Amino acid sequence: MNRNNMMLAGIVVASSILLLLLSYADLGSALAPITVAVYVLLVVVFVRASSRAALLLVPFAVLKLSELVSVVMIEFGATMSEIGMLGHDIGASSGLLLHDVAFFMGAIWVLRVRRAGAAAERIVLTRLQARLAFMVGCAICLVGIVAGLAYGFSLFSGMDRFSFRASSGNAPLSFFLANRLIAVFLFGILAAGPRRFGRRLASLGVLLVMVINMLHGEQLMSTVSLIVSFFGVRTIAEGSERDFVRKLAKVGLIAVVFGLGAVALSYASQKKDVFVSVAARAVLQGQLWYAVAADQAGRDEAKPESIGRNIASLGATSVDDYVSMWPPVGVRELMYKFADTSLYNAYTENGVTFTMGTSGYLYYLFGFWPSLLIECLLGMFAAMMVRTLVAAMSGANLLLLVVSAKLYALLMLGLQQGDFWYLFGIRTIATLLVFWIAIAVFGKRRTWPNTMSSRFG
Repeated sequence: MNRNNMMLAGIVVASSILLLLLSYADLGSALAPITVAVYVLLVVVFVRASSRAALLLVPFAVLKLSELVSVVMIEFGATMSEIGMLGHDIGASSGLLLHDVAFFMGAIWVLRVRRAGAAAERIVLTRLQARLAFMVGCAICLVGIVAGLAYGFSLFSGMDRFSFRASSGNAPLSFFLANRLIAVFLFGILAAGPRRFGRRLASLGVLLVMVINMLHGEQLMSTVSLIVSFFGVRTIAEGSERDFVRKLAKVGLIAVVFGLGAVALSYASQKKDVFVSVAARAVLQGQLWYAVAADQAGRDEAKPESIGRNIASLGATSVDDYVSMWPPVGVRELMYKFADTSLYNAYTENGVTFTMGTSGYLYYLFGFWPSLLIECLLGMFAAMMVRTLVAAMSGANLLLLVVSAKLYALLMLGLQQGDFWYLFGIRTIATLLVFWIAIAVFGKRRTWPNTMSSRFG
């Protein structure tokens, strides 16, 4: 890390601590907007001070920004409809900022650039692999289209997507939602190819994923996350990170416009006031953090029983087994504690949870200060994962790319939701075993007589 980045990192850490101390003087709401500015500076430092693997964590950084903005809105008096609370100034935004700083500083320590080296290679697939990758991405899109044609598209149903899915029992849609990031991942690799024709096809492919996503009722953060993920994977595959911050700002703006369009279409189809609905939905991103911060009963005490249940839950062999555990674990434990029972039951029956629960759940399990250390360790773990994924991607093998994309999807889901089964559960461990076997067999580049790059990449 060079001197300028170290200075910026020091400013971020000092500012986050100062904002937390000032929040104790009842200045939280007055200083809350400043926390957003400090967070943006944190992301800039993270990208500048880290290796290219950090690009895979940028979508999570965007999600965390939405959580922080939500908490700021809550502290200015917004109402959280899912838990029936009215927000007020408790300094919650500065506490969340400090946790975000702990996470990304841990990640920077793992991903920091030690010295300038040779430029990264462009990831170019062989002709056969490029065509297969394109076919896999298109097949996932086809499943999403079939799901809509067979069961209907949520956008045209006049219902919210969760109620619509619960009433339709749409298995193909579940497959598409679980694997759309694989399609985005593969299209991102192909979009970095040397041939213009292949790049255009890949761009059309990711646009198709976005359109299907919107037709099925997916909204702002889902759309933004997929677009930023595509950009990050493509940048890694290109092997060039020049002027990345400016490019990221441009892509982020495009993603937000695209995402807001998805939101407007979705709420308009439900005959709802778009502005009011978007504002109400935005507040929900930070509700779990705020709920824990506002809970005066034992919020700073560790909860050994809950920690033990979470450890035991890692042995669940399927999502259904994990979700059906009682007492609930993961973000469902916070839902059960803070939400109305009827709402909790309705969400659980539909397989839905509240969003952005990781920081709030760690706060709930360990207390404020111990959870800072856990956040830092979690950031280091996430950084090690994305660094390994980028190393595997450099092998330019289709199997490695597909397994890497699946692991990446599990990582993003676990980091966002607060359900640690996705990060450390037995299914993820099994996927890692396949990943390591694939690396052992296919991890090194092999040069064959017929491995010239194709029109697809």
